[in-house]
Amino acid sequence: MVDVSLGDRDLARVMAYLTLERLIFISIF
Repeated sequence: MVDVSLGDRDLARVMAYLTLERLIFISIF
C-alpha cells in the first residue's frame, strides 16, 4: 500500500521505478 502522505512527486517516482523494473524484466526474458 502507498501511504497517502506521499507527494505526487514521490508517487510518480515509485510508479516510474516499477515501470522501469517491469520493462527490464520483460527485456531480459
